[in-house]
Amino acid sequence: MHVGHWLLKPARLLRATYPAPDTGQDAYGWLRAELDAFPRNPRDLPPSVQLAHARDCLDRATDVVWGYWSATGLYIARALITCPRTGIPCPHSTDTPRAAPRFRQEHGAALVQLPIT
Repeated sequence: MHVGHWLLKPARLLRATYPAPDTGQDAYGWLRAELDAFPRNPRDLPPSVQLAHARDCLDRATDVVWGYWSATGLYIARALITCPRTGIPCPHSTDTPRAAPRFRQEHGAALVQLPIT
């Protein structure tokens, strides 16, 4: 499966959409909050390293895909997927107050909250 195919998943998996690049740092803030809520195992990379890499990706308007075991033993998967992709438009989220305007023809990013297993 390609990362971009998550944009085709059901709308219930879509957390929000944001413009790219993330000049308002809303997408970065979401990632930081998720990392704070589900901290990595202490033996893993420090949060500052993961967040610095995410900031670099967001500054370049590229995907951020996280999958890790949390300190509590949950597998956490989060993705910020840039769009549009070839043949895949940007989705639009209407059920979240943080949703940005439609990005069907513009560049943006969709925050996809993957299920916690």
